[in-house]
Amino acid sequence: MSDFLEFSCFGFISLAAYWLARRMQLKFSEENYTSLKLTLAIFYNLSIIVIHMDFLQNGTLPLYGHMNKAFPGWISLAMIILHAGALPYEVTKETLRSRSITQLKKTRKKNRFLFWRR
Repeated sequence: MSDFLEFSCFGFISLAAYWLARRMQLKFSEENYTSLKLTLAIFYNLSIIVIHMDFLQNGTLPLYGHMNKAFPGWISLAMIILHAGALPYEVTKETLRSRSITQLKKTRKKNRFLFWRR
């Protein structure tokens, strides 16, 4: 296989794996958050991180074998960082000072006119 085809396949598969992790993060967060779903997402992301770390250390991929790691190494490093942050989160109670965006816009307009009247 040519280097360009190898690199593009590696990039596409890496992005597809990250897309799935991101979908899991968005689908399992907020109201749908449970500890089982968090465990599933952690297991998936850790397995992908281990694959990318093994590629960075040894230059081998599962089901493919040895690959030149000059350019795909940077993709692996980025994927490790992105997968580490793609975990579902639980929504906590809103703070007392939080308001909706429309309320903030109305407040800014009122304050702007009050400023010019002074």
